[in-house]
Amino acid sequence: MLGYRLIALDVDGTLTNSEKKITQKTRDALIRAQQQGTLLAIASGRPLYGLVPLMKELEMDRFGGYLLAFNGGQVVDALDLRVMDENSIPLDILYPLLDWFSDYQRRYDVAMLTYGENGTVLTERGEAPYVLLESRINAMPVEEVSSMRETIVKPVPKVLLSGPGEILEKLEQETLQKFGDSLSIFRSEAFFLEVCPQGIDKGNALARLLSLLHMKREELMAFGDGYNDLSMMEYAGLGIAMGNAKEEIKNKADDVTLSNDEDGIAAALNRWLGV
Repeated sequence: MLGYRLIALDVDGTLTNSEKKITQKTRDALIRAQQQGTLLAIASGRPLYGLVPLMKELEMDRFGGYLLAFNGGQVVDALDLRVMDENSIPLDILYPLLDWFSDYQRRYDVAMLTYGENGTVLTERGEAPYVLLESRINAMPVEEVSSMRETIVKPVPKVLLSGPGEILEKLEQETLQKFGDSLSIFRSEAFFLEVCPQGIDKGNALARLLSLLHMKREELMAFGDGYNDLSMMEYAGLGIAMGNAKEEIKNKADDVTLSNDEDGIAAALNRWLGV
């Protein structure tokens, strides 16, 4: 079998099925891969708090492995939750961004959010539907504040704007024109516009991690389904698209497996690793 030493996994649409759960067949295959000595890296736009339950379900706190939260803005060792690498939006850029998004909140049906240090979803609009969705996905309570600008006093890894896709499509272009030279701006879902530090993506984060681990990119296998997965799929020695991915993602992948509702990860691991 080929010598893949690290498997990078996107979460939503990849590791988890449509019910946001890891199926038993996928879990068993990933456990077997770890028993053979291959490490796992969960790479997601989710905050760290939203990745820890998945890490424990896959027993990465026993086998070892890595969590790449905030699309790679934070790299954490699964054994002890030690932060190995971290990048945040500096305050001199963050505050103008918050003001920009506050103006959008007044004018459109959107809500901005980030994450509190105590494991909360921080927002000014606690009842907004996509804020509640983010809370539910990550099992993090909503903390509603009167002013994000006054509440946030430290750099943060990520800020999101949530709302209807047709509105965010317009606001994404405007935000790119305003902040595109200093921040990484993209939509992870039609209803989520994500803003991260410049140069932060899953591919760059994995490159930094492999350097720390003295591994080669040829030893990396990466699974994904979305546009924010392309960087790691193209960087990896083997980039595998899920069957539910858009055609553009599939066309750029080295291989295409079954969908996230058909145990696509398990099928690919059986094919490539024999597990």
